[in-house]
Amino acid sequence: MKWTPLSLGVLWLSLAAAASAQVATVGNVYVVPTDVSTIAYPDFYRQLRPQTISIDPYDAYCRVSRESVFYPASYLDATRLPPIDGAPFPPDVGRLVVFKDFWLQHPGENPTFCPGSAGPAVTMRDAYVGALQRAKALGADEVAVTTYASITDPGNPVVDFSDPRIPEADFAFIADQARQRGLKVFLFINVPPVVTAIPSRAWYTTFINSYADFIVWQAGLAQKYGLAAMMLNNLDFSPDLRGYYDIYNTRMTQALRDVRAVYSGKLVLYDSFWYSDLSDVESLVQGVDYIVVDPPSAQVPAEHAGDFTLSYLRGRYQDWFAARGRRYARFNKPLLLRTNSQSHTNYLVTGWVEEGFCLPGCPQLTYPTDFAAQALSYEAFFEAAAQANASGAVRVGVVGTDGYWYSEQIMPPAATYGKGMFPNLSQNIRDKPAESITYAWFGGAPAAAPGPPSELTASSLGSAVTLSWRAPTGNGTPTGYVIEAGSSSGAANLATLSTGNTATAFSTTGVPTRTYFVRVRATNAQGTSPPSNEALLVVTGGGCSAPGTPDGLTVVSNAGGTIVLVWNSASGLPTSYVVEAGSASGTTNLSNVDSGGPVPTLTTNGVARGTYYIRVRAKNACGVSGPSNEVVVVVQ
Repeated sequence: MKWTPLSLGVLWLSLAAAASAQVATVGNVYVVPTDVSTIAYPDFYRQLRPQTISIDPYDAYCRVSRESVFYPASYLDATRLPPIDGAPFPPDVGRLVVFKDFWLQHPGENPTFCPGSAGPAVTMRDAYVGALQRAKALGADEVAVTTYASITDPGNPVVDFSDPRIPEADFAFIADQARQRGLKVFLFINVPPVVTAIPSRAWYTTFINSYADFIVWQAGLAQKYGLAAMMLNNLDFSPDLRGYYDIYNTRMTQALRDVRAVYSGKLVLYDSFWYSDLSDVESLVQGVDYIVVDPPSAQVPAEHAGDFTLSYLRGRYQDWFAARGRRYARFNKPLLLRTNSQSHTNYLVTGWVEEGFCLPGCPQLTYPTDFAAQALSYEAFFEAAAQANASGAVRVGVVGTDGYWYSEQIMPPAATYGKGMFPNLSQNIRDKPAESITYAWFGGAPAAAPGPPSELTASSLGSAVTLSWRAPTGNGTPTGYVIEAGSSSGAANLATLSTGNTATAFSTTGVPTRTYFVRVRATNAQGTSPPSNEALLVVTGGGCSAPGTPDGLTVVSNAGGTIVLVWNSASGLPTSYVVEAGSASGTTNLSNVDSGGPVPTLTTNGVARGTYYIRVRAKNACGVSGPSNEVVVVVQ
């Protein structure tokens, strides 16, 4: 049976309708563990039987991590899953997980939709840490994140440096967390298409000069935070350059020299030069370390959409590699392969479709979800890549799985169904059979209990307690943590508490007065880790109060859908701030976002047009303050 839009709509409407009861019953679904190392491919999938389960209706898309996921049985015809042949890739081929190209966007798309959300910044960072652990377990040695060079005025194509999408503080966090897990970081760059065709030489000169300045700036950050590689050009805005190659080549060759002057890592160039044999950009290609290429998508004639085979797809990819070999032979450059097969049959017939939002008319709703088609495409491409590399047809330097999502989201959120986000159709392989294929080709780590957490710290404010720690860097991937507290060193006689998630911080209130010896352990399906270091926690009780009210709320920037707010710090040791926005004075019906930290500022991107009445409150474990002064922001 094939998936239909109606069947999915009924499923998610039933979940949404049950929200008030906090439980829903769904039937004819497969339940799949998220730990890919425990899945015996393909037998596990072929032995799956549909189940009827009861869940919290938010659980399908609000939790950053889970031990299992579920999806309609119609998504997968397991009899079509291909065998794995030839895995793994040789050790000199890099294994790259390219994360989905958004940052500071809640995994459920709307940060106010999920109850208990800590705000987009905190949630995004928690999701990133979990995704790093998954990438490491998958066998990756490199990960890639994507920033944007945004242009707010198509008539004046100057990059908006105030909206890099990945702020500098996040650069530091991204690099540090990856380094802790032995993963290198690549930086990819996107430029949202601003025109379909270049309108004039003057227009393009303005754009390429501004873009060149942007990448030199990003190169400085990449050097500062130790990123292993960065992209010189960009992934999205790839217009026909015929008639403009002289402008492009002159400015980008200078940019290449400028980047090399400030950055010692590897440089990659995306082959978006569709109408050139590369002689127009020869100096650029010679000056970089990798050429980034994507496999072709539409490989199957429409009449064979339902009966194509692994050998057929492998043959098509082998022909493509032969053509790539002829194109790049004179450069002798290794290729970085970005594998981006989506999980619907149409990908192999008509090509890639937008998965983050509806196109006009929302044709995505008519596309049949097909996890087996994605698995067939992955296995065929990996086999062809390994054979082409072994024969010398091409030099494969890195193989990457593209669009890996930060969270365990596998179906469209109920709140956005019909208008945005299609993880069921996406190129994301997380929790799909293609992930098992990638695990085999990457040579992923076997199932194991996690290593111990580290750097545990404990603090108290009255009867409120806050713990924080670093995630394990070795062995298996944690799915949660257990906090132990005892009356003496090494004891756990006072409390043993499971956090139930992968967050590396924990806060609670109402803790009795006394001295506690505290440790934390990481857990997953394979077992529990040894304890972390022990922290001494002294709770004095009393004196716990919410912070003072912040003041001085000011809008320092409001341009292109980006709002920057600042205010004066509140008294009373706030741990974060809650920013409220409403459609009228004193209301909070539009947004209620936790800033995620004590810094008195917040930057919000992609704000829709409208008038917003905004206030800010200070928050700690003891409570939330009164509102600050109110400001009115009009977004044009």
